[in-house]
Amino acid sequence: VAVLQSKGVGRGRVVFWREKAALLGVFGFSEEMACLTGGHRHTPPCSAFFELADAPEASLVSKRLVDLPAGCTLAGLEAALFERFDWPSWLSGLRVEWAAGGRTVAVTSDEVLEGILAQAPAEGLLQSGSFVVHAPVAPEVVAASAPVAATAPHVQLAPTRTLRLSVNGKPYTVVDPKPSLLLVDFLRNTCGLKGTKIGCGEGGCGACTVSVVPLGAPASTQARAINSCLRLLCACDGLAITTVEGLGSQEAGFSQVQEAIAKGNGSQCGFCTPGWVVNFSTL
Repeated sequence: VAVLQSKGVGRGRVVFWREKAALLGVFGFSEEMACLTGGHRHTPPCSAFFELADAPEASLVSKRLVDLPAGCTLAGLEAALFERFDWPSWLSGLRVEWAAGGRTVAVTSDEVLEGILAQAPAEGLLQSGSFVVHAPVAPEVVAASAPVAATAPHVQLAPTRTLRLSVNGKPYTVVDPKPSLLLVDFLRNTCGLKGTKIGCGEGGCGACTVSVVPLGAPASTQARAINSCLRLLCACDGLAITTVEGLGSQEAGFSQVQEAIAKGNGSQCGFCTPGWVVNFSTL
């Protein structure tokens, strides 16, 4: 504030920048730095995770990674979220919050968004907090013929056109995937991971088992075993997938489960053993 006053800035503007400095202080910037820079920072391009506030607790696709351009504005953020979550453009009421250090701030202006994104490393992942998204809803419609209660039309969400997932830590972006493509076929034919087998094709034998967690989930997150012969690739957006190759190999070293099965002669023909390894590893 003293710096601004020394430069002949009017009292009203001094109060404005003092309030902005206090706001930026929520995100770790000092009031002195906010005054010296005029409260303005050019944010680098970065990526951040956005989690739906009202998604079911067990949902594996409630959190999605969104790429944000340099100098991203609030309007640009909303456009990116609508595209990433495949929301129809006529929905309204999108709200975004930033949670960090036990505090929650509504992202309602370009200045607030700028203060958040300035913490991200260039071309890196924003990890100092998390975004919470309150999804937009259909506008209320009132019949003109009678004063009836407001109702919302049925919402038919557009199909996902771009999938983002990882397999054994390697990121994949799939554009316009075939709707009938199964995860097991993607793993074997696209990723070249033949350890995931196709046995019964109906989820009974377990030879196709892989484990999944949400992308960006903490290391302590409990993985879930799924049958990749029953899971469509389109249902894997936002997932981190691990196959038997990702658990261990002769080159990288075997996992404890793999070593125990080998030493204990725990396999018969061995065809479905990779599935058992993955399943045991999620327990």
